[in-house]
Amino acid sequence: MNLANFSKRNLPLRILKAGIKAILVYITYLVFTLLIQQMCEFIGEYIPLVDVFFAAIAIFAFLIEFFSGTIFKYMLEFSRNLFVIFYCIIALDGGIIDASVQNATIILNLQFFLLMIVLINLVGITRTVLSAINFLYEKSEEKIID
Repeated sequence: MNLANFSKRNLPLRILKAGIKAILVYITYLVFTLLIQQMCEFIGEYIPLVDVFFAAIAIFAFLIEFFSGTIFKYMLEFSRNLFVIFYCIIALDGGIIDASVQNATIILNLQFFLLMIVLINLVGITRTVLSAINFLYEKSEEKIID
């Protein structure tokens, strides 16, 4: 970890930038809730899951921006991708959702959707690992030159 990145002079700027990113995620959450407001009676039991998901993503956004320029950024990006994979698997019950609307039971098979989420996040994990390797390589090159 480069301590120059965490000097007292840069700390308020880092917190401000990280806060702005977290606020943008929160605004996205508000827009999302307005868009699904009509479907709330159908997906009512999943609303708390959406709330927790956006809260976690906002926390990850804040921490990733705060630790930008360090190896911790890549560790947090890796953790965020794993969180999304496992959270979606758990929240979607493996891709099969049962919903009761009045007297009818609807069964949704979202396994293909879940597979796409997992694959996209696996690509994100791969990109993060390669970026971390590149970051460490550049840092080791700087030490050799100095």
